[in-house]
Amino acid sequence: MADLPQTIIAHQGLCLSFSDKLVQLLCGLLKTTKQHDKTFVTINCRSPSYSVESGGYRPQEFGFIVKSSKFVPLYVTEFTYVGGSYCPELVKALDFDFQSGVFHNEYGTVPLEQMDDMFQIWQQNFLSYFALGVYDVTISTT
Repeated sequence: MADLPQTIIAHQGLCLSFSDKLVQLLCGLLKTTKQHDKTFVTINCRSPSYSVESGGYRPQEFGFIVKSSKFVPLYVTEFTYVGGSYCPELVKALDFDFQSGVFHNEYGTVPLEQMDDMFQIWQQNFLSYFALGVYDVTISTT
């Protein structure tokens, strides 16, 4: 069986700092699949118990474009339910958009480089929750 190419997350040069632990986790997820010949890869991390009624661990999504066999982060998004039990809708709660260089949340949009502290907190929380095993992970490609 041929060896798969090395999985590389091309995060250097982005205005937010990816921790080594997050990079290792993402590389581990991506290397389990044969994604190097695709152009776009999405990693979805969803807790089966998350609901509008009981809350829980919010869904997370990572988007990458594949360039020269490297995974370049496009966005990291955390979702939440809004609208209550009558008409719930899953919407973006936190959206770190590396392609556009902006951060979005319910309060508005700011330049991404102003959100490094928020991104560090988000990373610590996500890595802690992932270590607890609360997420089911799916990877899709186009």
